[in-house]
Amino acid sequence: MAFVPEEHRAVSSFDPAPARPARKGRRRQTGEGSAPRMKPFDKLVQLCSVRERSSAELAQRLTGYGYSDADAQEAIAKAQRLGIVDDARFTELFIRTRLASGRGERSIERDLLKHGIVARDLEGWPEAYGIQDDSQMEAALDLLRSHPPRAKDAWGAAYRKLTNRGFQPGVVSRAVRQWYDARESEDCTDNVAS
Repeated sequence: MAFVPEEHRAVSSFDPAPARPARKGRRRQTGEGSAPRMKPFDKLVQLCSVRERSSAELAQRLTGYGYSDADAQEAIAKAQRLGIVDDARFTELFIRTRLASGRGERSIERDLLKHGIVARDLEGWPEAYGIQDDSQMEAALDLLRSHPPRAKDAWGAAYRKLTNRGFQPGVVSRAVRQWYDARESEDCTDNVAS
Protein backbone atom coordinates (compact mmCIF):
# COMPACT_ATOMS: atom_id res chain seq x y z
CA MET A 1 0.00 0.00 0.00
CA ALA A 2 1.40 3.38 -1.01
CA PHE A 3 1.86 6.18 1.47
CA VAL A 4 -0.70 8.97 1.08
CA PRO A 5 0.06 12.30 2.78
CA GLU A 6 -2.49 13.46 5.40
CA GLU A 7 -3.70 16.42 3.28
CA HIS A 8 -4.55 14.17 0.31
CA ARG A 9 -6.55 11.58 2.23
CA ALA A 10 -10.30 11.39 1.67
CA VAL A 11 -12.47 12.53 4.53
CA SER A 12 -14.80 9.81 5.74
CA SER A 13 -17.40 9.49 8.46
CA PHE A 14 -16.31 5.88 8.99
CA ASP A 15 -14.83 5.41 12.43
CA PRO A 16 -12.44 2.44 12.37
CA ALA A 17 -12.66 2.05 16.16
CA PRO A 18 -15.50 -0.19 17.26
CA ALA A 19 -18.38 1.45 19.08
CA ARG A 20 -18.10 -1.02 21.97
CA PRO A 21 -15.45 -3.51 22.98
CA ALA A 22 -15.79 -7.12 21.88
CA ARG A 23 -17.62 -9.35 24.35
CA LYS A 24 -15.67 -12.01 26.11
CA GLY A 25 -17.83 -14.95 27.12
CA ARG A 26 -21.42 -14.65 28.24
CA ARG A 27 -22.69 -11.31 29.40
CA ARG A 28 -24.58 -11.75 32.63
CA GLN A 29 -26.47 -9.12 34.49
CA THR A 30 -25.81 -9.11 38.19
CA GLY A 31 -25.77 -6.71 41.06
CA GLU A 32 -28.30 -4.34 42.47
CA GLY A 33 -30.09 -2.00 40.14
CA SER A 34 -29.49 -4.05 37.01
CA ALA A 35 -32.79 -5.52 35.90
CA PRO A 36 -32.76 -8.46 33.50
CA ARG A 37 -34.11 -7.65 30.04
CA MET A 38 -36.33 -10.72 29.66
CA LYS A 39 -38.86 -12.28 31.96
CA PRO A 40 -37.46 -15.39 33.68
CA PHE A 41 -39.83 -17.73 31.83
CA ASP A 42 -38.84 -16.24 28.45
CA LYS A 43 -35.15 -16.69 29.31
CA LEU A 44 -35.87 -20.28 30.36
CA VAL A 45 -37.60 -21.01 27.04
CA GLN A 46 -34.64 -19.49 25.22
CA LEU A 47 -32.22 -21.72 27.15
CA CYS A 48 -34.33 -24.83 26.52
CA SER A 49 -34.59 -24.12 22.81
CA VAL A 50 -30.86 -24.76 22.48
CA ARG A 51 -30.86 -28.18 24.18
CA GLU A 52 -32.61 -30.21 26.85
CA ARG A 53 -31.72 -29.05 30.39
CA SER A 54 -32.37 -30.23 33.93
CA SER A 55 -34.36 -28.11 36.37
CA ALA A 56 -31.34 -27.71 38.67
CA GLU A 57 -29.20 -26.53 35.76
CA LEU A 58 -31.90 -24.04 34.73
CA ALA A 59 -32.18 -22.70 38.29
CA GLN A 60 -28.43 -22.15 38.37
CA ARG A 61 -28.40 -20.48 34.96
CA LEU A 62 -31.36 -18.19 35.72
CA THR A 63 -29.90 -17.00 39.02
CA GLY A 64 -26.60 -16.48 37.19
CA TYR A 65 -28.41 -14.15 34.81
CA GLY A 66 -29.59 -12.05 37.76
CA TYR A 67 -33.06 -13.42 38.44
CA SER A 68 -34.10 -14.08 42.02
CA ASP A 69 -34.39 -17.65 43.31
CA ALA A 70 -38.15 -17.24 43.68
CA ASP A 71 -38.55 -16.00 40.08
CA ALA A 72 -36.36 -18.82 38.78
CA GLN A 73 -38.32 -21.49 40.68
CA GLU A 74 -41.63 -20.02 39.51
CA ALA A 75 -40.48 -20.09 35.88
CA ILE A 76 -39.23 -23.67 36.25
CA ALA A 77 -42.52 -24.80 37.83
CA LYS A 78 -44.48 -23.23 34.96
CA ALA A 79 -42.19 -24.88 32.39
CA GLN A 80 -42.64 -28.25 34.10
CA ARG A 81 -46.45 -27.86 34.02
CA LEU A 82 -46.25 -27.09 30.29
CA GLY A 83 -43.86 -29.98 29.58
CA ILE A 84 -40.96 -27.79 28.50
CA VAL A 85 -38.77 -29.02 31.35
CA ASP A 86 -38.85 -32.69 32.34
CA ASP A 87 -36.02 -34.12 34.43
CA ALA A 88 -36.96 -37.71 33.56
CA ARG A 89 -36.79 -36.94 29.82
CA PHE A 90 -33.50 -35.07 30.30
CA THR A 91 -32.04 -37.98 32.27
CA GLU A 92 -33.06 -40.59 29.71
CA LEU A 93 -31.62 -38.56 26.82
CA PHE A 94 -28.47 -37.71 28.74
CA ILE A 95 -27.75 -41.34 29.65
CA ARG A 96 -28.42 -42.58 26.12
CA THR A 97 -26.04 -40.05 24.57
CA ARG A 98 -23.32 -40.80 27.11
CA LEU A 99 -23.62 -44.54 26.53
CA ALA A 100 -23.49 -44.01 22.76
CA SER A 101 -20.27 -42.03 23.16
CA GLY A 102 -18.65 -44.90 25.07
CA ARG A 103 -18.92 -43.61 28.63
CA GLY A 104 -19.03 -45.87 31.64
CA GLU A 105 -21.39 -45.99 34.60
CA ARG A 106 -19.20 -43.95 36.94
CA SER A 107 -18.68 -41.22 34.35
CA ILE A 108 -22.42 -40.97 33.75
CA GLU A 109 -23.10 -40.77 37.49
CA ARG A 110 -20.53 -37.99 37.84
CA ASP A 111 -21.94 -36.03 34.89
CA LEU A 112 -25.53 -36.41 36.09
CA LEU A 113 -24.53 -35.03 39.47
CA LYS A 114 -23.23 -31.89 37.73
CA HIS A 115 -26.78 -31.44 36.41
CA GLY A 116 -28.33 -31.87 39.85
CA ILE A 117 -29.46 -35.49 39.40
CA VAL A 118 -28.31 -38.26 41.74
CA ALA A 119 -28.12 -41.44 39.68
CA ARG A 120 -28.48 -43.74 42.69
CA ASP A 121 -31.89 -42.15 43.38
CA LEU A 122 -33.20 -43.09 39.91
CA GLU A 123 -35.61 -46.00 39.92
CA GLY A 124 -33.90 -49.10 38.57
CA TRP A 125 -30.47 -47.51 38.23
CA PRO A 126 -28.35 -48.73 36.39
CA GLU A 127 -30.09 -51.79 34.90
CA ALA A 128 -33.24 -49.94 33.80
CA TYR A 129 -31.09 -47.65 31.68
CA GLY A 130 -29.31 -50.41 29.80
CA ILE A 131 -26.18 -50.37 31.89
CA GLN A 132 -25.26 -53.97 32.67
CA ASP A 133 -21.83 -55.52 33.02
CA ASP A 134 -22.18 -57.27 29.65
CA SER A 135 -23.03 -54.09 27.76
CA GLN A 136 -20.32 -52.13 29.60
CA MET A 137 -17.79 -54.87 28.86
CA GLU A 138 -18.66 -54.76 25.15
CA ALA A 139 -18.46 -50.94 25.10
CA ALA A 140 -15.05 -51.04 26.82
CA LEU A 141 -13.72 -53.61 24.34
CA ASP A 142 -15.10 -51.61 21.40
CA LEU A 143 -13.31 -48.53 22.70
CA LEU A 144 -10.00 -50.38 23.03
CA ARG A 145 -10.35 -51.96 19.58
CA SER A 146 -11.27 -48.71 17.84
CA HIS A 147 -8.76 -46.54 19.73
CA PRO A 148 -5.99 -48.80 21.03
CA PRO A 149 -3.45 -47.22 23.37
CA ARG A 150 -0.10 -46.51 21.75
CA ALA A 151 2.08 -46.41 24.87
CA LYS A 152 4.89 -48.86 25.58
CA ASP A 153 2.93 -50.08 28.59
CA ALA A 154 -0.18 -51.06 26.62
CA TRP A 155 -1.81 -52.79 29.59
CA GLY A 156 -1.46 -49.75 31.89
CA ALA A 157 -2.50 -47.31 29.17
CA ALA A 158 -5.60 -49.37 28.36
CA TYR A 159 -6.49 -49.57 32.05
CA ARG A 160 -6.13 -45.80 32.46
CA LYS A 161 -8.12 -45.10 29.29
CA LEU A 162 -11.11 -47.15 30.48
CA THR A 163 -10.90 -45.83 34.03
CA ASN A 164 -10.88 -42.25 32.75
CA ARG A 165 -13.95 -43.05 30.66
CA GLY A 166 -15.79 -44.03 33.84
CA PHE A 167 -16.01 -47.81 33.58
CA GLN A 168 -16.30 -49.83 36.79
CA PRO A 169 -13.01 -51.40 38.00
CA GLY A 170 -14.24 -54.98 37.48
CA VAL A 171 -15.29 -54.22 33.91
CA VAL A 172 -11.98 -52.46 33.27
CA SER A 173 -9.92 -55.42 34.52
CA ARG A 174 -11.83 -58.00 32.47
CA ALA A 175 -11.89 -55.84 29.32
CA VAL A 176 -8.18 -55.01 29.47
CA ARG A 177 -7.29 -58.67 30.07
CA GLN A 178 -9.42 -59.84 27.14
CA TRP A 179 -8.17 -57.07 24.83
CA TYR A 180 -4.53 -57.65 25.81
CA ASP A 181 -4.79 -61.42 25.33
CA ALA A 182 -6.36 -60.94 21.88
CA ARG A 183 -3.66 -58.43 21.01
CA GLU A 184 -0.90 -60.79 22.12
CA SER A 185 -2.36 -63.69 20.15
CA GLU A 186 -2.55 -61.48 17.03
CA ASP A 187 1.11 -60.51 17.52
CA CYS A 188 2.06 -64.19 17.83
CA THR A 189 0.22 -65.15 14.62
CA ASP A 190 1.82 -62.18 12.81
CA ASN A 191 5.29 -63.31 13.91
CA VAL A 192 4.62 -66.92 12.82
CA ALA A 193 3.34 -65.79 9.40
CA SER A 194 6.47 -63.68 8.79
